[in-house]
Amino acid sequence: MPDLRRRIGHLGDIMSDDLRAENELVLGGIAERGDDLSKSRVVDFTAVFANEPTAIAFAEKAEALGFSVTIEETGIVPTNPWDVVAAREMTASVDTITRAEITLGDVARALGGDMNGWGCLRPD
Repeated sequence: MPDLRRRIGHLGDIMSDDLRAENELVLGGIAERGDDLSKSRVVDFTAVFANEPTAIAFAEKAEALGFSVTIEETGIVPTNPWDVVAAREMTASVDTITRAEITLGDVARALGGDMNGWGCLRPD
């Protein structure tokens, strides 16, 4: 069993490295378009779920982590039609976004859901 845990831990490291690299690319593109990423803004993280009860359970856990949440049945992901947007004001840095995605992703997957991206608007 210890070998399996080591492999799962390593897989988690690879996934977080990939997520970090993806966020570096996205944020680099945003910065190239003139957005000052040092300015705080609301960042929305979307998680998707198969049914309303699991969406509500995720929303409650996200709120406990300091996010504001909205729940809506959008059907954008047909197998997981319930969207929960967890939002929090932060600077849009690779570290803060990646940490939030990993934290929320762990919660979503524990409930049978998945993350479906993040987004933010340029602050005024």
